[in-house]
Amino acid sequence: MGLYIAAQMRSYPSAKLFSWTPVKYSRRKYRDLVNRLQRLNLLQRTVVDGAVNFRLTITGQKRLLNQFPVLSLGAKPWDGFWRVVMFDVP
Repeated sequence: MGLYIAAQMRSYPSAKLFSWTPVKYSRRKYRDLVNRLQRLNLLQRTVVDGAVNFRLTITGQKRLLNQFPVLSLGAKPWDGFWRVVMFDVP
């Protein structure tokens, strides 16, 4: 998800993406995740100036927006109104 939010469909350096993982997340789990996303054609590996970068594919973007529709709200222009939502849970 961080890839979509940060890169907005641009390629993003692999080393910086790993820094966004949870504290105890191992590099091996990260590599396995990236490899699985590439096999599913959700992530594309590119090399820019000798550095490995990743970018969401169109399929990956559609799947991400399908699972997290709130991410698509950033594409709409702001209507100029602030909203406040309050609730109390006992």
